[in-house]
Amino acid sequence: MRLLSVFSLFTLTSTLIAVYPSFQPPFSAILVRGDIYPDWVIAMAYAQRQGIPVLTVVERSVLTSETKELLGGLARLGGGRVLIVGDTLAISSSVEEELSELGLDVVRIAGVRRIETSVDFTWRLWPDASRIILADGWDSSVYLPCLVLSRELDAPIIFSSKTEPVPLVLLQAIRDGLIQPDECYVVGLSEHFATVSEELKAVGVECKLVELRKGTYMPPFPRPRLRVSWKAVLTHLSAAIMGVLASYLVLHLSRERVSAKLSLILNYLDPEERAILESVAKAGGVKQEDLPAMTGFNRPKVSRLVNSLVDRGLLVREKVGKTYMLRISSDLQG
Repeated sequence: MRLLSVFSLFTLTSTLIAVYPSFQPPFSAILVRGDIYPDWVIAMAYAQRQGIPVLTVVERSVLTSETKELLGGLARLGGGRVLIVGDTLAISSSVEEELSELGLDVVRIAGVRRIETSVDFTWRLWPDASRIILADGWDSSVYLPCLVLSRELDAPIIFSSKTEPVPLVLLQAIRDGLIQPDECYVVGLSEHFATVSEELKAVGVECKLVELRKGTYMPPFPRPRLRVSWKAVLTHLSAAIMGVLASYLVLHLSRERVSAKLSLILNYLDPEERAILESVAKAGGVKQEDLPAMTGFNRPKVSRLVNSLVDRGLLVREKVGKTYMLRISSDLQG
């Protein structure tokens, strides 16, 4: 009976994902550094799609009294979820702690570079995108045109560079099924368009070049329709059945706690970060003070690695007595 209930839950969830793939827990506000425009552009593209207010900070570790008052209003409404875009060099962990003290749930999305941040942002918050925008993240002149395109196409913005016109992390995310676009609109990379088109076509994505020239008019693009197909529904139902069987084996035979989503994320981490995350996942939660013995790393290294994983939203750290308990983020479970 218990297994049947689990199956029903998996079936319902998978069907909803198939029909409404963009379903995500809502954010009440987005917080981003106002002077770091790559992060700001990524945040604005999502905000204008979801109708979420964007608040900017001007200093790394300080929330102005006005900003705190604005965010405090969310807490007085009964709480809310705030999305921070950018790593701790942009917005420090002390700001995150201030928001938590206000009673707000905080999620942070950040990558090593603006390229990784944009890809991470897309697969976590915009996985249903049938179109993506690929732009030179180091050419600020394309930022606002990309925002216009994002609104017209209902498409996330992914950054690349002239030295890496098609980011490897983007190709890997497409191959892993984290992002499943049909079309890519390329902005500011005209000299690399042939290379971009060839590499993305190899993973099933058609490319279109958007040239920005003075005096040209950017016509409106038709908005993509919600893609719903019975084939997709049946595929997810089949996947749900397989998921139930796999879950049964995992829970009752091997007791393995590493989820499929977590397994994919582990591929993007360096070996030391992977060791920390795997140790926490397999134990189902550990005290931070136990990690040196579990991994063979010294305490300073463990502290540095844990801070990085917490800041990127992969680990959750809770103070228990005089120590800290670590567990895998709920976004990576199941």
